Amino acid sequence: MMNTSFEKRIQICFRLLLVLALCLTVTACSRNEATVEQSGQFMEIIGTPDEQHMMYNPTTEPPTEEPTIATLGTNCIGLTEQDLPEDAKVVYLTFDDGPSSNTPKILDILDRYGCGATFFVMKSDYEDQYKNIVDHGHSIALHTYSHDFEDVYESTDNYFADLERISNVVFDKTGVRSKLIRFPGGSSNTRSRSICEGIMTELVDEVEERGYAYFDWNADSEDASGNNIPSSRILEASTSYTQNKIVLLLHDTNQKDTTVEALPHIIEHYIDQGYYFLSLNENSPTAHHGVLN
Repeated sequence: MMNTSFEKRIQICFRLLLVLALCLTVTACSRNEATVEQSGQFMEIIGTPDEQHMMYNPTTEPPTEEPTIATLGTNCIGLTEQDLPEDAKVVYLTFDDGPSSNTPKILDILDRYGCGATFFVMKSDYEDQYKNIVDHGHSIALHTYSHDFEDVYESTDNYFADLERISNVVFDKTGVRSKLIRFPGGSSNTRSRSICEGIMTELVDEVEERGYAYFDWNADSEDASGNNIPSSRILEASTSYTQNKIVLLLHDTNQKDTTVEALPHIIEHYIDQGYYFLSLNENSPTAHHGVLN
């Protein structure tokens, strides 16, 4: 017969082996279902032992970049017509009547898509935005200081005095002496006729003699027809053009929130159609209207 003390030792060893085997089984099962934290992220083991594979589950979703012209291969800010293929299709986004509280929003959108643009500016309470426009790589242009038809179209002297005033403001704020201008109402406006008949005929010649390049437009967003025109209408109007060189009239005022809303969709439409977005310069298409006064 076995010694009683020896039998007890064997029973203890057997129990220890049983406990150890049970622990190993539990550990193996736990591993199959475990989520292992690694550098702030998780690797989850799923499936049966024969089908197990690792599934990557980040703790936070990575930021999703919005589609931009830059990611499509073309960042247009700073480019000119000479940098593009000869038959390139171009949209010139032009914003009148700013700067305003909406200017930073417009600049952010232009940055996001890598688009150049042109701002025809006036006297404004948002004086820091003159330099902001230039610092973002866009063209700053002149739209008279007051935009007061009764004053600026009373005489050629009045017009050039007003133009010089906004030119000096822009130069003081940005160091840029702009030679790009847009007449209030465009060169085809008829309001000036009742103020000083024939003045537009005089002005279109004299501005060029003084070294300015004046720009009208050949595409209209229709956002000037009222305040907060529905963005859907602005989008529809702005995207109805197919010519190779589009000079699109938009406005930058405190009341043009829906223009800001429509702008990304306008840009995306023309991206899809293969257009580039450039700022105007003195050699750009002028889209001149016929003078009616």
